[in-house]
Amino acid sequence: MKSNNNKKILISGMIRSGSTLISRIMNAHSKIRIGSDVLLFIYKLCLYGELKSQSLVNKNFDEFSLSSGFFDKTYSDIVTLIGKTNLDIEIKSQEKILIQNRLESTLYMEPGLVVNMNNILLCQTYGELIDCLYSVIRNNGDTEYVGTKEAYCDDFKPWMDARYPNSKFIHIIRNPLAVYASIKNFKKNYPLIYVLHHWRKHVAHALHNESKHDALIILYEDLCKFPEEISKRICDHLDLKFEDSMLLHDNWKTLSDEKWNSNSSYNFESKKSIYAEDLNKWEGASVSKEGLIAGYLCYEEIRKYYPKLFGDKKPKIGRNIFIKNLSSSKTQRVSYPDFISDLTYNEDHLSKIWDHEEKRNKLLVEEDNLTSSSATKFFINKEAYKSLLFHARSPKRNL
Repeated sequence: MKSNNNKKILISGMIRSGSTLISRIMNAHSKIRIGSDVLLFIYKLCLYGELKSQSLVNKNFDEFSLSSGFFDKTYSDIVTLIGKTNLDIEIKSQEKILIQNRLESTLYMEPGLVVNMNNILLCQTYGELIDCLYSVIRNNGDTEYVGTKEAYCDDFKPWMDARYPNSKFIHIIRNPLAVYASIKNFKKNYPLIYVLHHWRKHVAHALHNESKHDALIILYEDLCKFPEEISKRICDHLDLKFEDSMLLHDNWKTLSDEKWNSNSSYNFESKKSIYAEDLNKWEGASVSKEGLIAGYLCYEEIRKYYPKLFGDKKPKIGRNIFIKNLSSSKTQRVSYPDFISDLTYNEDHLSKIWDHEEKRNKLLVEEDNLTSSSATKFFINKEAYKSLLFHARSPKRNL
């Protein structure tokens, strides 16, 4: 199956960062069809199969988690592997069985989307499979852009670029303390450091892509406060004419044309799905334990996008406080996802992470001509390092 001619879009953001909201707004445009959380499973399975074939992972797929990139010896192998391959990777028979068993459950955000499993199982490569799913999302009509919004999908941009050269990429970024507060309020339980490392990784990819013509960076807070302005920026990015329909919440629907109900973690009556009053629900967190850790781990990234949060005072922290504030109780660990093992984020692991972070912070004070592997190890990519270095050395400002 050849890839169809529609231009492709990938909306990427941390969980609880507004990526679903922006996808529903875009889906209200007559020329755009966006599916929510449709392809990550496929990209992840393709990556897993390649890592498994090279003996770079030894766990089963259910235990396989996408790396946050930092302090992970496998991540450099992942970056190299994705850079040297493309989506023309054969789907093995056992993987087809897994796809058949798991695909429908991955469509939880698009429950009315009808996928022809017979057509899916005829696909020989992952590229063909993704083409097929894009065709399902498109559903004919006068669609110019077809795409998906996915969390944790930034690493796969090279695969997407190779198969769909005219694709567009949108990063949506939200204050990390608001992200973490929303995750907790949504009855999800992830370690704070896990959330912050993944947030930092997403920002690193945004910094890598920000100068490219195919990428647009949007702040969730701007989307909530200035929805018309941001919607027009999106249309300009896609060379489309802005449509007023994008701002009408009754037009924000799933691909099966069902009205979308906001999945905000805050419960208000008479919600209209864009509500700037939610933006301050996390306030006070910057001076909390979470704020101390966020400032220590992500100060330069936060300063770039949220300069008023910490101002010019980078939080300092010692090893013992770092470990104490991030250590989890047995009760907390029971509620963590299965991929967070007893060996992850325990006292020994946290001590090693602190050592790693101290080296990273030193590189932001004493500039180093990092090799590609060192840049990946500490900053995900060289572009992110250069951008963060610039902000770390920029003059003091009255914020």
